Amino acid sequence: MCKSSHCKPCKAFMPKYQRMAEILSDSLLLELTGDHSAETKKLMVSWGVKSTPTFRMYRNGEMVATTTGARESKVLPVLIEALKDGEKGKNIKAEDLEAPTEDDSDDE
Repeated sequence: MCKSSHCKPCKAFMPKYQRMAEILSDSLLLELTGDHSAETKKLMVSWGVKSTPTFRMYRNGEMVATTTGARESKVLPVLIEALKDGEKGKNIKAEDLEAPTEDDSDDE
């Protein structure tokens, strides 16, 4: 996920992104903060990142998908479709990415 440190949509999307990282533990999910340094800014420019968050999915060194924005209904289907083929034996659905609520806890 390409993001900037002051991007409110990026911050709002982080719980879903972190949940995806847990589910897709065999995949490598990275965060690149474009305003972190001159090098990260240069990398995002070279990738053509014009807005944040931007998601770029790779398989075997080839980019297989890209999407922008933090609207779950747009981003999650692209991420799931691009990554699930690399996750053998995993059947990932958008609802799998829902963060657990207090009602889901086993504290009873």
